[in-house]
Amino acid sequence: MSQAVPSWSWMGYKNAIDYLDMPFGGMDWTTDDIISPWARENISMGVRDTRPMSLKAIARAFIVGADHETDFEIFYDMGNPAPAVEKTLRCVILGTVRAKKVREEAVHYVLVIRPITSSEGEKVYERAGVGHMAGRYIQWSGIDQARMVAIQ
Repeated sequence: MSQAVPSWSWMGYKNAIDYLDMPFGGMDWTTDDIISPWARENISMGVRDTRPMSLKAIARAFIVGADHETDFEIFYDMGNPAPAVEKTLRCVILGTVRAKKVREEAVHYVLVIRPITSSEGEKVYERAGVGHMAGRYIQWSGIDQARMVAIQ
């Protein structure tokens, strides 16, 4: 059985992909909120894992900014989503521009994810795009606003 390429990997795309233009040397990278699939302590050399490869990360709800706002920009992989789908999107903070600003004013670079149902019937997420946004668009607290999810 072959394993599907994860949606968060550049290898999952047939054509060229774009990268975010992040300030070189000017980012504070997220380290505690994202767990690599290779970080598992129980990986045994030579044993094939047939489960889909997934990142574990803190996913947060966010409010979509207006088109004309300069501190909010998302590049969707499959075009702009319908409003009903847009409400289900979450963001994973990859890094924050290093500046002396409060969290709500700082610029955060994000992976945008959407919920799907896995082959086992579980709710998981997959990549829907990337972008950057000021912290005021991110919902930092509240019920179901920030939780650990699997991203395939």
